[in-house]
Amino acid sequence: MDAQASWVRARLTGVALGEIMRVLAFWVIMLAVLLTVVGLIFALIGFINTANIGMAVFGILLIVVSLGGAIWLHRKASAEGRPAFDAAINSGFRADDKGWYEASGIAIDKTAGKVLLGEAKSVRTVRAASVSEISYVPLRFAPSYGTGIMAVLGIFGQIGAAMHNFGQAGLYVAADGQRTRIIGIRQGDGEKWKALIEAAKASA
Repeated sequence: MDAQASWVRARLTGVALGEIMRVLAFWVIMLAVLLTVVGLIFALIGFINTANIGMAVFGILLIVVSLGGAIWLHRKASAEGRPAFDAAINSGFRADDKGWYEASGIAIDKTAGKVLLGEAKSVRTVRAASVSEISYVPLRFAPSYGTGIMAVLGIFGQIGAAMHNFGQAGLYVAADGQRTRIIGIRQGDGEKWKALIEAAKASA
């Protein structure tokens, strides 16, 4: 009993840490976006007023560091859980189709009627016949407004879309009393996986 309780606590802790990292990554990336806008403003002021060339250089450096840091952090957060997902496939799961997205992945064995679901801190295999729900919430993409004041105002739309994608968008698969969310999956892929799982469930 103690061993089982320790395993449960360790698993819950791992899931919590994975979620904390994802939340931190999201807000750090949002901060990087805002700093990029600030850097753009400094750069524009510096180039318009040649006496403030130092401000322009500072703005450019701020843009480069902010964007570079955001890209690095996004890639690191998105790769969380990938080794365990790949290990599950390499250890005997016959994947007819597979995909890894943002800290989550999915694969299907059509012959055996099994689905592999991977998240940042857990990987599990379920029978397609046991899937009780499969739904897709599309990603949102805010339009860009060029430069100047409109670009600054457009950042609010970008943040709103990012918050939706972070908290709601994704492919939801429920089976055996657990619900898994595949994050960062585009509509075409979401509809493809929905059709694949529904077909495997129907033929099970």
